[in-house]
Amino acid sequence: MSQMIGAITSTGFAAGSSLALIAGLRGSDRISLKRDTATGLGFVTGSLWIAAGSMWLDFANNVNEIPSSVFGDGGVGNVGPGGVVLCLGITALCFKWKKMIVPAVLGISMAVSAQAAGGLGGTAVNAIIKMSGKLG
Repeated sequence: MSQMIGAITSTGFAAGSSLALIAGLRGSDRISLKRDTATGLGFVTGSLWIAAGSMWLDFANNVNEIPSSVFGDGGVGNVGPGGVVLCLGITALCFKWKKMIVPAVLGISMAVSAQAAGGLGGTAVNAIIKMSGKLG
């Protein structure tokens, strides 16, 4: 199969997705982020960070630390790994946010937590990782 722009590694996809997310958060005229798209692009970016590994995985784990600790080991009790993903998703998608960075960060955190939890969310993360590998 011929490629339009040449080979792209997982790191290339992670960097591109990160730049698109940053552009949307800063108010690009090409990328308009609302709550749902910010959460979704954050989820995809987090998944690509996991696929890229190395420093990108460190970014993902560091972004995930605070939101997941609030629901995982915080004052709400032990909701389980899947419950953490559910709580992050509800928080990202069901509240009105003035700054789209909040749902974007929660989307990244959802990807990391979903990868750890497995289930349907983990399958979505793995599908994104596999697709990036096939496209690259």
